[in-house]
Amino acid sequence: MRFIFITIFLSIFVLNLSAEDAYKRIIITKTLKESSLKEIKMKLDAIGIAMYVKKSWHNNNYNYYVYSKKYDSDYMIKKDLKNIRTMFKSAYIIEKKKEVVHKKEKKATKISSHTPLSPYFIGVNLGFDNISGTSSSSSSTETSSSGVSFGIEGGYVVDDDISISLGYLNTSSSDISINNLYISGLYKITNYDEIDIYGGLLLGYSILELTNFKYTKPSSSSLAGLQFGAKYNFDKNIAFFTNYQGMMMDHIVKITDDNSEIKFSFIHNLQLGLLYRF
Repeated sequence: MRFIFITIFLSIFVLNLSAEDAYKRIIITKTLKESSLKEIKMKLDAIGIAMYVKKSWHNNNYNYYVYSKKYDSDYMIKKDLKNIRTMFKSAYIIEKKKEVVHKKEKKATKISSHTPLSPYFIGVNLGFDNISGTSSSSSSTETSSSGVSFGIEGGYVVDDDISISLGYLNTSSSDISINNLYISGLYKITNYDEIDIYGGLLLGYSILELTNFKYTKPSSSSLAGLQFGAKYNFDKNIAFFTNYQGMMMDHIVKITDDNSEIKFSFIHNLQLGLLYRF
């Protein structure tokens, strides 16, 4: 009888120990901004989910990982996951079986987080442009021409919010070609998880040529402008972006056939592009 009692006691002890070693959590979401945690908590409070946060340095940024309590019941964790996914579609369940495995994973993360990214990046883009100005052939009339654009740039990340770059942009239409070389400075206004919203200024030099008119010589002008857009960080090295550029300039081209002038003053440019950070 005593042997049976000891066997039952040891079995219960081992089962309890296994339960402590093995548990499940829901990884709810991740954000780069501490200010976003308040909004996340309000959403989770509305469905009765307690929120836990882990702050970790990764890819030259602080990351805030939001997760749930520990679960022992498969029924309860699946029920809560279903509710959480109404607001956070990418939420998922993880299972930790042994504390030793957890420590190894934590150590590996710590080692990899000390590998810094280079501050240098390159990018390419394609876009749609509209070039506007005025013509003085018989009377002063507004003129515009639309086409496609191609650009490349190389830059330097000063810190998490500021970057500077040197860029080249060719804007072309059926009868106009403009080559622009400029320096830009961008500031990250805000971000939503992997998406950065930014704005900035442009300063540079521009050369314009006409392709379907006889004219005296190409026009050159300084340029100044602004740009704003959004960037999706696909991973630590690659990002996709879309932005708008508005460039002011003062191009004047003299047409030899009728001794008239065409002035080009503004470029609207909408771009899609790819960035690679070394």
